[in-house]
Formats: sequence, C-alpha cells, structure tokens
Amino acid sequence: MRSPALLLRVTRRSLQQLLAVVPLLVGSHAGGAANATVIRVPSVWGPGIVRPRGDVRVASGASLTIAAGTRVEMPNGSRIAVDRSARLHVEGTALQPVVLTCMGVPTAGCWEGVVVAGHAPVNEGALASPPARGVG
Repeated sequence: MRSPALLLRVTRRSLQQLLAVVPLLVGSHAGGAANATVIRVPSVWGPGIVRPRGDVRVASGASLTIAAGTRVEMPNGSRIAVDRSARLHVEGTALQPVVLTCMGVPTAGCWEGVVVAGHAPVNEGALASPPARGVG
C-alpha cells in the first residue's frame, strides 16, 4: 500500500514546470541526450495527456507510476530509461489503458521506447498480452 505522503502527484502544469528545471546530462542511459528529465522521487503521471520535453530517466531508488487512462506522448527519438533499483508502474486497464506513443502522427520507431537497466524486475502479476514472437 502506498503512502500518499510519499507520492508526488504530477499534473500537466506541474510536469511542464518540472521538466523546465531538471535538465541533466545522462549519457548512454537516455541515448546521450544532453537534456533529459531525471525523476529522483516517487512521481505519478496522469490521468490525462503527459508530454515530456525529451528523454526521461527514472533514477535508482525512485519510481514513476503512470495512472490508468494516461496517454504519454514522447518527442521523436526519445525514450524512458529505468535505472537499476528504480521502478516503473504502469496501471492501465482494459477500459482505461495507458498509451505510450510519440507526439504528432505515430509511426513505427518514432520514439525509442522503454529501456530497463539490468536486474530490474520486468513484470509482476498476470500477463495481459500473448508472448512476443520473433523471427529465427
């Protein structure tokens, strides 16, 4: 059970303010981008539309919860990187999905996706999708 006192509720306006003041050089975790948003405290996005300005990094010891009914529109070529010992909770449901996409007209490969650093748990709970099928 989460303690409400430990969560930072992020609204669209407060997220824009946060993104404006937290640029940091993060090297290869975020594609070498010079201006990435680093989440260092437990944070919540949504519900609604969230538009980060560039790469997002969830630092070790921090967490990012994406609420049911949230649409995250990432800039082209950006990614969400989750450091070792960080957590990403995506709380979508069948009726209130979480959509991770790019800004503008979505095309295949328009953003780089979610990168989870080694030893991080990938999934808990029941699988909601069939396993991916690769070629070869």
